[in-house]
Amino acid sequence: MKTLFCLILFLTVISFSSSAVARPDQRENIPDFSEMFISDVISILPPKMQQVVAKKKNQLKSECRLGKLSSSKKLYSISKNSFIERYSKAPNENGLPVWLVNSMEDIFLVAFSSTAPDPFHDRFRDNLKRFMFKYLSQTAVIDYKGYQGETTRAITDRIYDSRRITEEGQKYSALVQLTADLWAAGWKNNGGEVTTVAKSFERVNSIYSRRVAMTQATGKPVAGKQKQGKATRVKQISNRFDGTIELYVTEWCSRCKEAEDYIKMMGYPYVKYDVEKSSDAMKRKDSYPGRGVPLVVVGKKNFRGFSPEALEYYMEN
Repeated sequence: MKTLFCLILFLTVISFSSSAVARPDQRENIPDFSEMFISDVISILPPKMQQVVAKKKNQLKSECRLGKLSSSKKLYSISKNSFIERYSKAPNENGLPVWLVNSMEDIFLVAFSSTAPDPFHDRFRDNLKRFMFKYLSQTAVIDYKGYQGETTRAITDRIYDSRRITEEGQKYSALVQLTADLWAAGWKNNGGEVTTVAKSFERVNSIYSRRVAMTQATGKPVAGKQKQGKATRVKQISNRFDGTIELYVTEWCSRCKEAEDYIKMMGYPYVKYDVEKSSDAMKRKDSYPGRGVPLVVVGKKNFRGFSPEALEYYMEN
């Protein structure tokens, strides 16, 4: 009897795990902010360094999750001197990926930190969340003159100064270029060859592109910010969900608040149900696979938890 019970318990766990894996957010299909940022930085590195780092690209993507810093409990403050000491010299190739990932995360910790005392990093989290949400409807112009031989100290000063940049597109562009400069300086300080190569391009955010494409396809503006003169750069989209999103939440759930803030910011029609205040809403929530809130229902599709990328993926597919 005990053996039979253990077998049933094992099969239940396996079944639940398989269901959880099959449910969204299906990360392999959803664009991630870190991947986008890493790709843009690598594209403007000095050629010799670019060749080496490009081989580590998948490792960097798997280990670095810049967007998740806003919900991390392991945050810390870093002084200029400590920052310079950590990143003045890149290690050899084997230790390079960890150095690159740590430097990116510390750049974001500095760039979105508050100039006022912030012992619990609440302002940092708010600043980064606001940037992530708003940047999804922006485009950025990267006009990079190439690494100009600046010292790590000079680059670090500019990284700390970047806290004053408030416009999302400008901030993204500045952080891409500052990261490339820091990496190039560390590479040079370890004896690496540095050739100055200028490069300019536009980072048209994938979610922003979809919104413009929707405008082009329907002839009607979509709620939220719109940029003019870009519609010819993207393909028409006719199957994007344009109904009302259902959002199942609780009052105490911080991720639920993030979901509602993003949906409001993007101007999507939605209806919110507090499952602790409505037994009918609780029954509807429980009728979907999985557990927990928020539950986001997009037409016939649904997912639990929240990220802007996941919502946009299900709006699109």
